[in-house]
Amino acid sequence: MDEAADKGHLDVILWLLTHRTEGFSSSSMETPLNVEVLYSFDHESTTTKSTNDPTQRSQLTELHSVFKLCPAFVEGCLWCVAEAAFDQGHIHILEGHIHILDWLRQFGMKLLSTAPIRRAASRGDLNVVKWFHRNYFEFCKRDLLQLAVRNGRMDVARWLSEHGYEINTPQMVVAAAETKNLTLVRWLIENGRTLDVSTATVLARNDNYVETMWWVPEPERVQLVLEAMRNENRKLLWWLLMRTRFEEKISHIAISGAIDGAAASMLEWLVDNIDDDEVCRWCFPKDEVTASTEGAE
Repeated sequence: MDEAADKGHLDVILWLLTHRTEGFSSSSMETPLNVEVLYSFDHESTTTKSTNDPTQRSQLTELHSVFKLCPAFVEGCLWCVAEAAFDQGHIHILEGHIHILDWLRQFGMKLLSTAPIRRAASRGDLNVVKWFHRNYFEFCKRDLLQLAVRNGRMDVARWLSEHGYEINTPQMVVAAAETKNLTLVRWLIENGRTLDVSTATVLARNDNYVETMWWVPEPERVQLVLEAMRNENRKLLWWLLMRTRFEEKISHIAISGAIDGAAASMLEWLVDNIDDDEVCRWCFPKDEVTASTEGAE
């Protein structure tokens, strides 16, 4: 029965429930209880009338007959079926598992913990996340979006943000960067709060994310330029000056002022390596540009 539940084969599960007595393995029966299937004698008439499929009606009638004789056995097996459908480890939930969840829902289900929802968000099982939402289970834990982000689950993160979950901390961007999911990092920057200097600095330290500086607001990029000069991070400094654009007058003043007061070695390196004419016009003091030109001649 364990294998049938893992693979989402409802017909096999029902046949085993009504024709065999082995049930699930002891290891499955010993897992923590996260969901309760509210099966009872009252379901005999309602469930058999809820489907037009003769086979399903027959299966439900047989299931109820077994329940009358061995209620604990049926309850335990249905609980294991639900747990198996919710928790498929490293694989995504299959359509068969969603079908099983829909079938179990007719009896009534009660979540005893938020673990199934949290696991679905962490694994990126958007179908299960949607199933919980569609069936009015409360998403009471506000860190579901953080869970999806920390595990690099772009689809789940986007869906949760569209259903009331806010990108409320720059630390989400850092968490996404740790998953090496550039698409997720960009989406968080574009849809979340303005990136602060400290978070942008964390991203800038990683060569894989230097391109995210394109999406950092100009005032924060100015601060990154100044910090890169102080720390002599020449690679980042070159990238910011040559690959992004500073359009505000106040940005030009701040950067050119810092360059004017820079150490001789830094100034020489900048003059030798910043060769974009537009950047040079506002970036360097006029006499430095002239000296550089004369030296080249």
